[in-house]
Amino acid sequence: MSAAHRRSSGNNWLRLRGDRGVAAIEFALLFTVMAVVAGLMFPVGQLYLDKIRLGRAAGDALRFATAAPNSPAYGSSGRRPSVSDIQNEAVRAYIADGGSGLSPSDVQVTTSALPGGTVTIHISKTDDIGPVGNLLAVAHATSSSSITVSVDASGREE
Repeated sequence: MSAAHRRSSGNNWLRLRGDRGVAAIEFALLFTVMAVVAGLMFPVGQLYLDKIRLGRAAGDALRFATAAPNSPAYGSSGRRPSVSDIQNEAVRAYIADGGSGLSPSDVQVTTSALPGGTVTIHISKTDDIGPVGNLLAVAHATSSSSITVSVDASGREE
């Protein structure tokens, strides 16, 4: 074996020895970044899912308010559903869709005094987003660790 060959082999061995553990360090850095991104995405996904649930509940309550037949099974008066009947229907639909924490006081209903008028339903719910909210508060993106999600639906009575 020549001297040049031994020197070359020795340099490769030193270079390989110096690269030991680099993959583990790269993995640790990349895993940390991926964990932070996943931790930020989870609460945002929960907010989006809650908005979808609220939208479905508002749509169900609107259908109940505008298409309810004149039957005692659909309202306490046996005629048009009252505001409290519509609020309770919105809460029922939200809970049936897997949501929790909505009360009738979170549902605002505006109806017309005359049949055939417009019914408007506004539902708002405050969701706690935990540590992500604290992080956003530090970044001055929001003032608290909770965000209010709201939806509106309106339609004409039949």
